[in-house]
Amino acid sequence: MTGITGFSIVMAGCALGGASRYAIILLTRSYCDAFPYATLIANLIGCFAIGVAFIVLSDLREDIAIPLRLFLMVGFCGGLSTLSAFTVETLRFLELGNFMPALTNTIVNIAGGLFATYLGMKLAKLFIQ
Repeated sequence: MTGITGFSIVMAGCALGGASRYAIILLTRSYCDAFPYATLIANLIGCFAIGVAFIVLSDLREDIAIPLRLFLMVGFCGGLSTLSAFTVETLRFLELGNFMPALTNTIVNIAGGLFATYLGMKLAKLFIQ
């Protein structure tokens, strides 16, 4: 899918993903001084959601799967979870000499993201088989 329609679908998903990320930031604001919990939560939810979407959408007809993939996987998950926020927060810890929070943030985001994607895929397979 190309053109205005594809961009519109991605933009709608990004708007929902971005709004969801902002809601997470607001909900965790009082807990973010010591550790970037909002980014971690958004990344784990985004990884889980992309795992579910990948499995669920893989068996759909192309005319249905492509717009949904653009909306959910590119738009929503792209707007919700951001590697850029993770990297700047981790580098900020390193600049301040806070090596343990930097290491923790890296390990939990990467390992947690891989696990959340795996879990999303496994749960989706349980429900569609």
